[in-house]
Amino acid sequence: MLWRLAQSVRPAAAALLRPHVVRFAACSATAATAATLTHAEAQPPITSPRATEATYSPEQWNAMITAALPAVVSIKVNRVRAFDTAQSGTLQATGFVVDKERGYIMTNRHVAGPGPIVAEAIFANNEEVPLTVAYYDPVHDFALFRFDPKAVEHMDVVQLPLAPDEAYVGADIVIIGNNAGEKSSIHRSTLARLDRNAPTYNRNGYNDMDTFYMHSASGTSGGSSGSPVLNGKGHAIALNAGGKVGTSAGFFLPLDRAVRALRLLQAGEPVTRGTLQAVCLHQPFDEARRLGLPAAEEAAFRAQLPDELGLLVFSEVLPKGPADGVLEPGDILLRVAGRWCTSFIALEAALDAAVGGHVALEVCRGGQRISHSLRVDDLHALTPSRYFEMGGAIVNELSYQQARNHGVAPRGVYVAHPGYMLRQARLARGHVIASVGGVPTPDLASFIEIMRNTTHGEQLTIKFYDLAERTHVQLTSLTVDRKWFQIADTGEPSVVPSGKTQGEPSVVPSVSSILAPSLVTVDFTRPFSIDGETGMRYRGAGLVLDAAQGLVAVDRNTVTSTLGDVIVTVGGNSAAAAAVPARVVFVHPMHNFALVQYDPAALPRRARATSARLAMDTRTMSTGTSAWLVGLKSGLNEEFDASRRVELVARKTKVANSGWIKLPLPNPPRYQISNSETIGLEVAPPVDGGVIANDKGEIFRGVPVHHLAEATAHLRKGVQPPRWRTLGAMLEPISMAAARRLGVPDDLLDASAPALADAAGSTADGAVASTHSAVSSPGADGVEEAYGEAGGSVLCGKDEVTVQLVDSTPTPNLPSFLACVKHKQDGDVLRIKYADGHH
Repeated sequence: MLWRLAQSVRPAAAALLRPHVVRFAACSATAATAATLTHAEAQPPITSPRATEATYSPEQWNAMITAALPAVVSIKVNRVRAFDTAQSGTLQATGFVVDKERGYIMTNRHVAGPGPIVAEAIFANNEEVPLTVAYYDPVHDFALFRFDPKAVEHMDVVQLPLAPDEAYVGADIVIIGNNAGEKSSIHRSTLARLDRNAPTYNRNGYNDMDTFYMHSASGTSGGSSGSPVLNGKGHAIALNAGGKVGTSAGFFLPLDRAVRALRLLQAGEPVTRGTLQAVCLHQPFDEARRLGLPAAEEAAFRAQLPDELGLLVFSEVLPKGPADGVLEPGDILLRVAGRWCTSFIALEAALDAAVGGHVALEVCRGGQRISHSLRVDDLHALTPSRYFEMGGAIVNELSYQQARNHGVAPRGVYVAHPGYMLRQARLARGHVIASVGGVPTPDLASFIEIMRNTTHGEQLTIKFYDLAERTHVQLTSLTVDRKWFQIADTGEPSVVPSGKTQGEPSVVPSVSSILAPSLVTVDFTRPFSIDGETGMRYRGAGLVLDAAQGLVAVDRNTVTSTLGDVIVTVGGNSAAAAAVPARVVFVHPMHNFALVQYDPAALPRRARATSARLAMDTRTMSTGTSAWLVGLKSGLNEEFDASRRVELVARKTKVANSGWIKLPLPNPPRYQISNSETIGLEVAPPVDGGVIANDKGEIFRGVPVHHLAEATAHLRKGVQPPRWRTLGAMLEPISMAAARRLGVPDDLLDASAPALADAAGSTADGAVASTHSAVSSPGADGVEEAYGEAGGSVLCGKDEVTVQLVDSTPTPNLPSFLACVKHKQDGDVLRIKYADGHH
């Protein structure tokens, strides 16, 4: 029985500089070492007597704001790794100084952690200081950064006093923060509620629980997370945390537990946090009566606590926790440790003081009183504090946050980011790995132990499930990657077995029997997004040019660059089918083909590949010419894997047209075929790739045959093909009449006429004209030049920039750029001049 809010709510948390980073994080606790106070837990909280309603003049409000502004800072956070509920990226938020002597800044938990971050604070005078995380709460939305007060050299640091007891309904408030990323935005509002249940932001992200929230029509938005909510005295009475989408509603976290944490950090003592792994909501007395609260109990509560309007009710109980099998959703909390308990503060105080021990609870269930003594777990122990990265993938322990979101026990190996290795195995963010190679992985340590003993290219079976569909356990095959990312070695990949499927190819035997042994499936995976390509998986058909040396031609839409892993599957759907690793040996800079090479000795004896026969006829195919289209079809999509069925397809057809085709310039810039003629077929069934052949099964169209033959001849000799020379221009055929209008002399037109007359197809009556280059020169019209600092926010989110200068040194190519940055240390600033291709 899970009770959740139905409204759509948003985090105020951050003006996100990268559009994909919209979730919050989970955390671990770190205690500060400064020690000037002792026994801070026993000291009274930083509060003031209950404020009576006061009226402040505009001048007084302005004076208060002026005094408070120097304490409010802008926070820039770079999440360097995905972790638990948060993805990597950059964000802006707000914080405020709460201890100027020790350098403590308060902000939201969803801003500070729990994953690895690099953060800095920008003060009112634009001084920047680095921040480290001193503490973030496992559950509540507050955290404390720490900075060196001596690093602020040009202004006096001020702090804001914390006064949670000064909050009351109707209080006028001011919120100072970076609303929508704008520094020093000021919002005035009035507190409307003090007893709202914690909002639910995201089904798969960070959510607060077991606390009240305050509510006001503040109108704050992203970037204002961590802003202080100030009263007329200039005291912080709450922490801005979130809001409701499409409305002006803002939600503020009370500071009672944040004050406790600050006191303990100032004293150098650990901030203990206890839990029963159960969630409570505050319900009014009328709802408690419907749940079975006797009238006598209600009367007793109202008599002893006249200001209380409701009781705490357990709404969620996590499996395998201390409360599992003892408490039930709908149980009404009456007493904790023998005392009446109607507030979250009293409940948490009792749990935090009993970590590792037991606490006595008395609840009402269906009108009956029930007493229990329950073990109190450590919330910090249920919050992940380490991760494991391999093959670009990041995994961590399943957190209490995600366990609560999905109603499961907080244990297991959680995929925070699938990266290159796990994504190839069809795992995604939010999956939980149950076993590897048949060995259960109940925790991160067991998973690490298995993966540390693997080798590059090793095949492992993995059982996993989605947290949202945990009863649907899936089995997949994983290829271990130690080459492209951390934990890498230089060993050659081992032979990769192929998934086998049965079935007869639906093709015409005469041509297919000749070409089938020469057509192979090529799977290409990219670990990095470069050259304008953002995809990771590509599949296409390859043509075996030299079976003895394992040379295979494939289109550049499949093999996009030399940076990637290649698997060649020989044998199609036959029982002898096998998959072997290959490497990219050549990518043509202009024409649409690449060459990959596999080791023929790695093929099983039954797997057979033969060299294709190339017909060296370079004449243009005229309209009506008969031809065979032969290719492979696998129903390609983003979820393909080695077991997907591949069909060999052949279709006799005719040439419908041939000639030049004009393609729009790609955005972002990437490889695109140019200065080539294309052939249109009357009937062309959908295939992953293939060739056009004559009745003898000779390949003479579909790939530029003479360029293939030339490149293959050089590679057979163990040398790379010669450098490709180009005009650096895109050419377009035009008519003779258009050429004459453009000023082409008649003698040149007459001289070219015989050659054009010999050419077949629709381009026979034409000339060639140059169009604009596909590659813009730096500083050309339509290209914006700008200066920025690496490590700042100027280049964040830009994926189409050309770096021209680094620290005034030209960087015309990658080696020159690397020479400029290789001696830089972490935190050093680079002055970069770049061109943004968007403008």
